Amino acid sequence: MDIDTTVDLLLGIKQARNLREDVVPKYLEGRYTRMSAAENLAEYAENNTLVQASLIKALTSDDEEDVRKVALESLSQLTSDISTIACIIGLFDSDSGVRYDALEGLRWKNLELAKFFSAKLVNDEDDAVKNYAQAVLDLDISD
Repeated sequence: MDIDTTVDLLLGIKQARNLREDVVPKYLEGRYTRMSAAENLAEYAENNTLVQASLIKALTSDDEEDVRKVALESLSQLTSDISTIACIIGLFDSDSGVRYDALEGLRWKNLELAKFFSAKLVNDEDDAVKNYAQAVLDLDISD
């Protein structure tokens, strides 16, 4: 799949094509295709605004938490501020796994911001997010 087709897939312009039925059940085709698209675009995202936009769209609006997690992971590899912004967006995801990954990514990018948001996440409904937020708060910012 080329970059344009992959971007179109994440932006919702094109639908997932049929995969071999013996490999992926039909009801999972879209999810796995979009996850692969988000993962494959990571290597092109650093200097490509369209790729970044498609990953941000997947992070903010895909129905599947697995797709949002992969999009977050791809964006968090960037060296630009978009990476930090993606982590902040992920902190407000409905899925606790995405929130956890977002906080972990933010912790490595900007500890001060991670502490700021951790203060809000110590009351998260998910124990793993709550515990990680507390651990971030316990870190010494001067390290």
